[in-house]
Amino acid sequence: MSLLLNFLPLSRGRHTALHISSRKGHAVVVKLLIENGAQVDIADKTAETALHFASYSGHEEIAKLLLENEADIEAATDEGWSPLQFAIENGHFYTTKLLLEEGAQVNTATINGWTPLHRASARGYMRIARLLLGQGHKPMPYLQTDGPLCIALQDLAILRWSSCCWEKEL
Repeated sequence: MSLLLNFLPLSRGRHTALHISSRKGHAVVVKLLIENGAQVDIADKTAETALHFASYSGHEEIAKLLLENEADIEAATDEGWSPLQFAIENGHFYTTKLLLEEGAQVNTATINGWTPLHRASARGYMRIARLLLGQGHKPMPYLQTDGPLCIALQDLAILRWSSCCWEKEL
């Protein structure tokens, strides 16, 4: 049974049943798979785990279930993305909050140097950015032209400039 549950198919992504169920939000199936021996930290072709898929899709209940079964909260993909980065990328506030409450590190960066605050700022998720800052994110080392605070200020300036010009066109 364990062999079938943890089988990595030869498909291009090498996704297990747990990966697919986590991405699709099938909590009952995820629970059943785990109860029958599915390994929660098996990674696919790009080193994504079931927790990455649940976080990316905003399935908070599944993320919690995976964490309760010792999923690695800091598992990193080939490009250094953590489950926290995945949750933030799509603006999943409550999944982000859960991951932070469970101990996700707020200052880790991807291989291109982006931290969770970079991602929240670039996507305009100010509620998540405030949550990260409240959890101890240290933006000061990242004060450069491509730092998270700079990105947020650039986006704000562009938004204000475009709305100002748009009003003049009317």
